[in-house]
Amino acid sequence: MNGCETVCGNVETCFGVSCQQVGIDCNSEAGQCLGNCLIDADCMELAAAAQGNFDPETGACVNACNGMGQGGGMGQGGGMGQGGGMGQGGGGSQFACGQCVFQNGCGAPCQGNPDCQGWFGCVSNCSDPQCVTDCTAQYPQAADEAAQIFDCACMNCENECASTSDPCNQGMGAP
Repeated sequence: MNGCETVCGNVETCFGVSCQQVGIDCNSEAGQCLGNCLIDADCMELAAAAQGNFDPETGACVNACNGMGQGGGMGQGGGMGQGGGMGQGGGGSQFACGQCVFQNGCGAPCQGNPDCQGWFGCVSNCSDPQCVTDCTAQYPQAADEAAQIFDCACMNCENECASTSDPCNQGMGAP
């Protein structure tokens, strides 16, 4: 197992999403480089990395990886990944929503919470608001965390997420 695969396992454990969902490609040179930079990161450090917040040593390592081309996954704005969150990557509003949710740390309430991670994983595969509503109904035990995530997405990603998850109108998001 290489460093990228190790980090991907940690991302899945911490946030309940796969590296594919957050745009990290372990088959690319950049993805492997990123994995080596973050191999020792715990959940809090991975959450900070998703928002582009690194200690100086890790930041220098990640910046070196960013020069290796696409597919490794340090998304625009310095945050980790290119998708995931509310609507998986692949272009259009799903890409923009997922990137915004992940980079703004909106998934943080799911750290270490298997119920919330199940909900977050379900929502990560949605491409429309009804699917998000269905996931929320399927995981009622994650309602408090979902409300926090909808609020964060509504406050930070309303435009990016309107067509894929509509976080401001899920009955929980901020007005």
